[in-house]
Amino acid sequence: MIFASDGTISSWNELIAKQSEYDGTHAEWIFRGQSEDWPLATSLERTGELFGVVVGDSKVTLERQIITDFKRQYPKYGPGAGPRNSDTQQWLSLMRHYGAPTRLLDFTFSFFVAVYFALEEARGNSVLWAVNKSWLTDHASHVVRDIGGNELLKAWQSRKGLAFDRVFFEPRPPARFVCAANPYRLHERAAEQQALSLCSGDVTTGFEDNLRAVEGYDSPKNVVKISIAGGDARKEILHKLHRAGTNRSVLFPGLEGFARSLRYKTATYLIIQEMARNKARGWPTA
Repeated sequence: MIFASDGTISSWNELIAKQSEYDGTHAEWIFRGQSEDWPLATSLERTGELFGVVVGDSKVTLERQIITDFKRQYPKYGPGAGPRNSDTQQWLSLMRHYGAPTRLLDFTFSFFVAVYFALEEARGNSVLWAVNKSWLTDHASHVVRDIGGNELLKAWQSRKGLAFDRVFFEPRPPARFVCAANPYRLHERAAEQQALSLCSGDVTTGFEDNLRAVEGYDSPKNVVKISIAGGDARKEILHKLHRAGTNRSVLFPGLEGFARSLRYKTATYLIIQEMARNKARGWPTA
């Protein structure tokens, strides 16, 4: 087994119990929901595979070309001024926000937000990834110090953009590891979703290869994959999440987010209909 497994969640009560397990540890955990049991892969990685860019140096070139193109075209399409040209970390965050391929992989501090993303498009069982951010941060501090000593580590901890470039774009050969890499300024959507990104140190290979390079990746104390049942369990959990204020209209502010949320609110509509048939409430209602 590549990564540790932590069973299957089959009801709302089981979900709450599982969340309590992670909330009760001394480590800081982050989560990612996926509608199917896909490998952990960045959008840059998937784009390269789609167009046959599989050679290491070619991936490096592809990333640089995408970043350069986004920077050059942003004034034409973007709302307002972009980040400083030298702030690669902020540019990558902006690119990820709008859907451009990057080496970043989306996670969230919120267990329930990740569960929502796992379930909203699921056709069967979905997957929730849990990663010990404290473990990754501790390892990253050693990597950064090895690259540039305590001075670079201090700049890295202060979220200075040039430190990001030193760590992720200058080392040759690149350092193979994964760490959290959020910029200082967050976009509205990232704030609503309590989001952060995990960043691959070496884009010449896959995200999971980078993760496996961090000692302890195979321990359930650090990386865990949890299955979430589909069917009635999915309907129940989506309904309870909606009632708890976790839905697309909240996570994606604006009319588009609200309109798309009505699709996933179907689980709540069905439960309301059942309650009406059982005389538990009046009908019709919103």
